[in-house]
Amino acid sequence: MLTSLKKRVSRDNMSSVSAGHMKIPPSGSAVSVSRGRDGRDDASVATSMVGELNIGPKGVAPSYQDQPETDYDLGPSTLYSFIEQKLWDSAIERARTTPSEAKTWISRREPSDPNKIRWRLLPLHACCVFRAPLSLIEALITAYPDAAKTIDDQGMLPLHLACRNGASRAVVMTLLGTNPDSINAKDKKGRTPLNLVESSNSQNKDQVIDAMHAFRISHDSGKLPQAGTGIRANTPVAVNETVFSGSVGEREVDYENRTILFRLILKKDWEGVSNRLTMFPDEAMTWIVTKGYNGNLRFLPLHKACVLTPPPAIIASLIKAFPDAVQRSDQDGWLPLHCACFYGAPPASIDELTQANPKAAQVKDDDSRLPLHYACMKGALIQL
Repeated sequence: MLTSLKKRVSRDNMSSVSAGHMKIPPSGSAVSVSRGRDGRDDASVATSMVGELNIGPKGVAPSYQDQPETDYDLGPSTLYSFIEQKLWDSAIERARTTPSEAKTWISRREPSDPNKIRWRLLPLHACCVFRAPLSLIEALITAYPDAAKTIDDQGMLPLHLACRNGASRAVVMTLLGTNPDSINAKDKKGRTPLNLVESSNSQNKDQVIDAMHAFRISHDSGKLPQAGTGIRANTPVAVNETVFSGSVGEREVDYENRTILFRLILKKDWEGVSNRLTMFPDEAMTWIVTKGYNGNLRFLPLHKACVLTPPPAIIASLIKAFPDAVQRSDQDGWLPLHCACFYGAPPASIDELTQANPKAAQVKDDDSRLPLHYACMKGALIQL
């Protein structure tokens, strides 16, 4: 699979958080804080955390007090260990089955002085440092929504860390959707999340900056959309059915009104899918729209099929029913080929997609990644 993609790529190239105050433990005692961890802040900082700390403009930041905490050197939580090892699927499952760990702080102290904290954060902060996928960000927010409104020991929200470390537009917008006031929040150095994106070297910074500017305009003018909608999608919500510009017959339906073809794909009833395509090929042109944390998720049956790795013949049948599907991007700029590479589709399915759209191997998603990047990330090199 990688050989084919590499050839195509080569050939194509040649031709603050809270209004008010936030209490920080230990109550009534001073703790000296110094830097010494990951990429969150490079300068050493000494902060006396006594009584209440005035954070800044808007948002609601929960108290540090009476929340569980583990010492990194004595053994972090299982959830944090999965995150640190980048075992994303395991971390998602752990957040689902043991949500209490999503609100468990992890801290590390200076060996020479146990009273000095080197760093202190929640799993959501860690995910934004380690550039975890959107699915894990959403799982942690589901387990502990207030995490998106909580600062670490350096006064940084998860959004600050995400923007500093090159998170995807989808991750940034999801964090903003959970805590809209964080768009203007400043860290201890007076930097907003937008400042951090602008000073970063992220490949996708332009897309993130554009999305954040649009969000800030809506936020500051009091015109933010209702929860569950946003600017992540390019098309409006389809309550029942929407016909939009594109190929003749191309349309949208919301998830509750999803087509029979799409239901069969979800069930992995491949024989049923094949029969349905023979009788109702137009359903291959129907977009399914559903609400995500911040904006609409939208995909064609071919996108979803590439996620579920059906027999290559099913991919071929879906392409035959709607040839333009191989050129259509979902809400994150993923072509069906991106989906197939990320989810480990067999080489024959990759061939079907690349033959139908030879230029797909050159197309970057919203994070400036090619399908080849995802194939490498998922270990497809083993096939070479």
